[in-house]
Amino acid sequence: MNNRTAAFVLPLLLLLLLTGCREKPSLIRTVTYMDQEYTVDQEKQTITHNGDVYHYRILGNEITLEYPNQATYSRTDMGGARNTLRTSTMGWSGDYDTDRYVPGDVLIDVLSVNSPPSHRRGNPMIGLLLLAVGLWNTISPYSSWYVSHGWRYKNAEPSDLALGLTRAGGIFAILLGVLMFFV
Repeated sequence: MNNRTAAFVLPLLLLLLLTGCREKPSLIRTVTYMDQEYTVDQEKQTITHNGDVYHYRILGNEITLEYPNQATYSRTDMGGARNTLRTSTMGWSGDYDTDRYVPGDVLIDVLSVNSPPSHRRGNPMIGLLLLAVGLWNTISPYSSWYVSHGWRYKNAEPSDLALGLTRAGGIFAILLGVLMFFV
């Protein structure tokens, strides 16, 4: 393996090794709400409190809860701007009992307490672009330098420092591009 290949492959392998160590977030979490403990299982979509298991389903802006006695409670959020009153509609079945079980609004609030992020923040298209530019700068720094600077001058040649900085920038772009897939 020559120096050029090693300078490219080793940092890439190190980055892949480090990104593979990320711990998966737990789908089961314990929430304390109004001095009561609730266990939320996102995989099974259940909330457990004092031995009672409540099933929930989220479809768009509607949350439906099913109680241990098969009663249901649902709430649909109608939106509203930030810092304004949000409107919602609620509905429940005839056997919905707030004296025996936890009220539906409380269970919905429990779901929103410390909820993990639901989507990625990274952009795979930007990651691919950074990977492509980084690979080009790392593998062929002369052509990259020529496209960005050399075409302006007649018979110009880049210095060793310019080529080294172009290659270093390429490695940095590769690292950022790979991170965009995992963040």
